[in-house]
Amino acid sequence: MTQRNLEEIQSLLRGLPLGTSYEILSQDEPNNEEAFHEVDDIQDADEDTAQGPSHSQLVIRGRNNYRWYTNNSEIPVQHVSQIYFAKPNGDAMNIKTPLEAWSLLFPNNLLEIIVRHTNEEIRRRAEYQNEDLHRETNLVELKALLGLLYFTGLEKQNASSTEDLWTPLSRYNMYEAAMDRHRFYFLLACLTFDDKATRIERQRAQQLAPIKEIWDLFIWNCMRNYFPSSYCTIDQHFLKFEGRFCSKVFIPNKPKKSGIKIVCMNDVQTSYLINAEPYAGRIRTLPGESVTSYYVRKLSESIHHTGRNITCDNWFMSVDLVRKMKTQYNLSMVGTLRKNTWDIPSSFTRNATPGTVRFGYNEGNTLVSYCPESKKVLILLSSLHKTGRVKNDTGSPEILDFYNRTKKVSDRFDQMCQTCNCARHTSRWPLRIFFGMLDYAGVNSLVLYNLQSSDIETSQTNFNKALTDALIQPHIRARLK
Repeated sequence: MTQRNLEEIQSLLRGLPLGTSYEILSQDEPNNEEAFHEVDDIQDADEDTAQGPSHSQLVIRGRNNYRWYTNNSEIPVQHVSQIYFAKPNGDAMNIKTPLEAWSLLFPNNLLEIIVRHTNEEIRRRAEYQNEDLHRETNLVELKALLGLLYFTGLEKQNASSTEDLWTPLSRYNMYEAAMDRHRFYFLLACLTFDDKATRIERQRAQQLAPIKEIWDLFIWNCMRNYFPSSYCTIDQHFLKFEGRFCSKVFIPNKPKKSGIKIVCMNDVQTSYLINAEPYAGRIRTLPGESVTSYYVRKLSESIHHTGRNITCDNWFMSVDLVRKMKTQYNLSMVGTLRKNTWDIPSSFTRNATPGTVRFGYNEGNTLVSYCPESKKVLILLSSLHKTGRVKNDTGSPEILDFYNRTKKVSDRFDQMCQTCNCARHTSRWPLRIFFGMLDYAGVNSLVLYNLQSSDIETSQTNFNKALTDALIQPHIRARLK
């Protein structure tokens, strides 16, 4: 267990309730996949409010008559909660090189699917154009193609045309050494991820059918090779896209105004992408379940019944969802609520003097209303914090401080994806999602490599340089022969 990991966990624990002891699981302990789904024996007397408030409490009600108590009269019960540290899992414990880390997420069996369907498309085009100038591809050439995509992101040239990349005056000779310009352009145009002959039938049941098979394999590889820490966050990630897509979103106040929305669950400690699902509009929810509740339940399946915490914003949060995740799946939640939520008392949404903090308690949940400045009110709900506390130095609620420190992982993950963004302009949405998968794999493989390495952490730039070279060199040697 490194000093850095200890400092990170201690920093997060400052936002947890007092009177609680913790059992810390060290990275040095043997890896046990069963511990990943272990159910903690947590004695939580705070959730039982059947006896009602004491005589010293005041009851305030939401617009739907939901009761909140102004004082938490329940006696805090000391319990044991496990604190998990992020670490590699399974085969990821034995990686030695950046290519080995990346190959755990994009193994050969996944790439062979792309090679097979891409060759089907190449044969269709050759037959249609009545020419045999374009040969079929193979695994070595596909990896070289992906390596060149990573190289364009590394050199900030993903928006440059192929003419500019392969110009004789260019100071980069990697492109010309690895692949002919026309071949590069042709392979990108032919990249296919499913069987086109059965696509229409499969799309009737699944809108994401053109990318679904390799997406599921990729996400499964991300989950099985990583053991997450105690704190996760669920948020929306956007892939800039201007073509046609069944559920393309448009948000005017975002830098990426239109694109494809990916709902992601990341680890707070490392920003690792644990699970993700593209937003495709129509989904199959449980009876009475909202779309946002579906995403929280679905993405957190791998950590159900482990006592971990999920942080998310007001697009996901609701009082019913927090109660359900705690009682059915033993997961606590911290997040913001919209002020028009019916469960919130109207007095909590009114403007007040800057610095005003109001707390409400019910069913083991803590509701906080905070006015950081004039005419601004923040509403947060936590099933992790059993009591409302205010920081002495700033006067802000500790729930808000915990939310800010755990929620920023989404921005950090997006920043890491943009650092070496390999996405090129395309009008095909399956190819755009595939570019996003490459970015996600670059970040996740970097995390796995640094967690396994005992040396100084490798920077993202140096890691991508080594990965690019390892992907391209076999094809360069084949061309030289």
